[in-house]
Amino acid sequence: MGYTSYDFYRQKYFGESVSETEFPKWNEKASDKLDFLTSGNIRKIGYAQLEEFAREQIQKAVCRLADEMRAIEKRTAEYDAGKVIKSHSAGSESISFEVGKNKLDAFGSSRRVFTECKPKSVLQRI
Repeated sequence: MGYTSYDFYRQKYFGESVSETEFPKWNEKASDKLDFLTSGNIRKIGYAQLEEFAREQIQKAVCRLADEMRAIEKRTAEYDAGKVIKSHSAGSESISFEVGKNKLDAFGSSRRVFTECKPKSVLQRI
């Protein structure tokens, strides 16, 4: 079972990219990734045993990971289908695709999430 809920994702994290039907999948995957990044210390100590602040920070980390992991999967699928997005406008919705781009370059800033979400402060003490 994941560390957060769809209500937290929408109301406290203000997430929008993961739908309610997709959320259980991404919550679980992101929680597993966070367990990996923290060497399983959250589960060893027990999530329920942590202070409320620590639990909230963990939930926010799971939400961020869920958003980024979903984005990476979506970009991978688009790339595999030959549809790497080069630019996107909001006005009257204009999307242009890049052809022949290196697969690793197609992921841009989403690759950085795993570096940015390394255990810090609260999670380091767990």
